[in-house]
Amino acid sequence: FKAISIQANGHGTSTHSFKGLEYNSGSSNFIDGTVDHGNWFFSIGAYNAWGGTNKFPGPSSGVNMVKLWVKTSAKKPGSCPSPPPAPPPSPPPVLDCDATVDDEGYYLVFKHDSSKGNYWSKANNNAESKRVGSNPETDYKYSRLEEVEKFGRTDEGSFQFKLEYPTLSQTNIWTQTSNPVTAGKRGVDDFKAISIQANGHGTSTHSFKGLEYNSGSSNFIDGTVDHGNWFFSIGAYNAWGGTNKFPGPSSGVNMVKLWVKTSAKKPGSCPSPPPAPPPSPPPVLDCDATVDDEGYYLVFKHDSSKGNYWSKANNNAESKRVGSNPETDYKYSRLEEVEKFGRTDEGSFQFKLEYPTLSQTNIWTQTSNPVTAGKRGVDDFKAISIQ
Repeated sequence: FKAISIQANGHGTSTHSFKGLEYNSGSSNFIDGTVDHGNWFFSIGAYNAWGGTNKFPGPSSGVNMVKLWVKTSAKKPGSCPSPPPAPPPSPPPVLDCDATVDDEGYYLVFKHDSSKGNYWSKANNNAESKRVGSNPETDYKYSRLEEVEKFGRTDEGSFQFKLEYPTLSQTNIWTQTSNPVTAGKRGVDDFKAISIQANGHGTSTHSFKGLEYNSGSSNFIDGTVDHGNWFFSIGAYNAWGGTNKFPGPSSGVNMVKLWVKTSAKKPGSCPSPPPAPPPSPPPVLDCDATVDDEGYYLVFKHDSSKGNYWSKANNNAESKRVGSNPETDYKYSRLEEVEKFGRTDEGSFQFKLEYPTLSQTNIWTQTSNPVTAGKRGVDDFKAISIQ
């Protein structure tokens, strides 16, 4: 063996550095470059996969392509016919007309909005998580994950994904070669970060390293690679991290979207989308409702100066609705209407808690409704003004 130019030198150890190619008498491959050793790096003619899905041993890890050439003085005869012209490249596959593709060429393949308590079924090998829904704008559960392979895998064999958390204003973009929809086992191959804003807990076991198939009982796909946890959840079967939530990067969230980069286009014959319907009118308050100049609706008043207190009977029915005139009533409540009139499109409430005798007022937002929660705890508290 005489080296001329060695760029791929394996592990570089005395037993694993490149020293030419040898016949392999074992059961793994025909020829390899781990000379006089049981390993089979620099594999030529691998009999089976190693080092990842659809891979074989390269210099020090799994690869999916190798070429071997030998120098020769031989020439082709001059009478050889010219090679046929290369066929034109195949046109990219065509998306359905209802596909959602953003301006950067990412195809929306998954959306989960759990704000109304919607979760996914594991039945029939996660069939629902692979395809469901027709309108990602309005559907709480929408998936085209079954099309990731068809529309997302590049000629180089990788996928470029975009994982978006709208409520956190965080997005991860990366490439990987393994398809979590079809993998059937944990693990991510060839993860390469492009832009990572949501990095989980940031520890070695919980930082974001791509998306993997989850073989457990909690969800279909997650981003806590090779670990039992299921942060960055895609296709959660049940709630976690708060009412109507599921695992996000490090805590519970209620919205996630997954996109895959594609060269596919919609057909030119797609009809123009119908105009967006006008926004629904806000619900209408009763005529006796009290609303202040800032748009706060009075849903509870308690004046105990005459010794008036509340009854727990009938599941706190009195505390949910009583009285007709908040100016004169010692006990007045419209708490049963907090959900109907208070929850925003983003899923939160903005409350104002006023103590007139103290001249102190607190204003904040939270996503949990204390009237209907049925258990202790507050989700997503954000202070605005706390006196």
